[in-house]
Amino acid sequence: MSFWSGITGSPSDCFTTDMQPLPNNTHVIAECQGAAIEQGDNPHIQLKWKVLDGEFKGRLLWQKLYIFAQDQKKADKAKNMLMLLFILNNLKVPTEMPTQTDLYGFNGKITSLLVGQYAIPKEDGTIMKGNFIREAHPSDYKPVIESAFDRNPRPTGSLASDDIPF
Repeated sequence: MSFWSGITGSPSDCFTTDMQPLPNNTHVIAECQGAAIEQGDNPHIQLKWKVLDGEFKGRLLWQKLYIFAQDQKKADKAKNMLMLLFILNNLKVPTEMPTQTDLYGFNGKITSLLVGQYAIPKEDGTIMKGNFIREAHPSDYKPVIESAFDRNPRPTGSLASDDIPF
């Protein structure tokens, strides 16, 4: 089979559509496609998740855990999320800071994620939009969907009452 077999080069076959971030509080089942320690000005651990089913099947999400943050509260929150991910995916929690070898264990692991959405104003006046991982749960987790009926139950008893002034 030729390298170009089935390839047309036409715009409709190669241009991407305008992808918007996933809606806030979207629940997805995702597979980890990789985890790495990212160096640079703001080092962090980054996990890459691929949505496995539903409306957003095939979409990629990146989770950044700032375990090296100067703000201790932010670093602790990131470390807690990392430990939770180790536990949820039945991986041994390292006794010291995780190494790249420890992170390889996440490859192929399936996790239930609750996705948040952010919108940050940029210096040029535009808005940068994207997603972040709000929560992580076991892969078989099914969120409880609360409705207006749950929050406002139907009154019990008779609706006809002498207390109604009309």
